[in-house]
Amino acid sequence: MQELWGRRVENYWNLLSPKIFSDTLRNVMDMKGNLGSFAAALKYKDVWVMNVVPEDGPKTLTIEYDRGLLGTIHNWPDGFIIIRDKQLVIKFVKKYLTALHWEAVVKGDSTLDPGQDGDEVVFVIQKKLWLTSKSFRDTESKK
Repeated sequence: MQELWGRRVENYWNLLSPKIFSDTLRNVMDMKGNLGSFAAALKYKDVWVMNVVPEDGPKTLTIEYDRGLLGTIHNWPDGFIIIRDKQLVIKFVKKYLTALHWEAVVKGDSTLDPGQDGDEVVFVIQKKLWLTSKSFRDTESKK
């Protein structure tokens, strides 16, 4: 298995080589981490890898941990992000929520937290299920 992933990683790296450089910061998420073979094949590359095991998939996260890899379980149709930052950053994030199918849930004032910068706010957003028009119609017809 490792040999297979090693070949795949080299192929991916060759495809990306015009776009990535030695000083490029790269974070990789393996969206179906399974046993962590992809992450293990990347061990000689200058990258950080997060293995993501789907909540409804095989329960392999402990195997990834045993291999010394990072991982998490996630249910991709829904999720929350809590952002605590300056008003300007929150305003910037808000511009892209609709395009990314995220929705603002709540915005809180940080003045209730002693020792915080008065310009900071807490902003909670939620990922919504991203459906194409066809898949939405199919989902609705099954109800």
